[in-house]
Amino acid sequence: MNCEKIKELILTDYSDGEIKESLKLTINQHLANCKECRQLAESLNQTVIRPLRESEKLEPPAYLWEKIKQSIIESSPDKKSFFTMLKIRLEGFTFKPKPVFATAFAMALIVISLGIVRHTTRSNIAVNSYISDQMQIYSYLQANNGSNGEYIDFGTDLENYFL
Repeated sequence: MNCEKIKELILTDYSDGEIKESLKLTINQHLANCKECRQLAESLNQTVIRPLRESEKLEPPAYLWEKIKQSIIESSPDKKSFFTMLKIRLEGFTFKPKPVFATAFAMALIVISLGIVRHTTRSNIAVNSYISDQMQIYSYLQANNGSNGEYIDFGTDLENYFL
């Protein structure tokens, strides 16, 4: 094994103690023969590994562990209910109103309302005009019928029904 591979293993698995026994023996044999790799291992041991192993172990408060556990449970995708997952997936399809759409909708309602009002006004004008014409005709008929005493017969069924 070359020095580069040994140095890589020293910086990772060898320092952590997470290495197979056969590979550990190979590295120890290399360290016995290679001064440069041995110095790296000793330097790493003195500056990083030994201070960490000798440092005081602090236990976090119980409430902190509970908060950490709760955060892990909440963020775990396996623990979410079917409805929670469905809600998350459907959030992209929901309608989120925006000011532009609200303004456009309001303008459309105003235009439609004005159209309806205008239409009914025109209809009222037409109805009023028709009623006015009918009143003029009725006045004419009343005036002519009453002045000379003669009855004018137009021969309509409506006239026969009412008269």
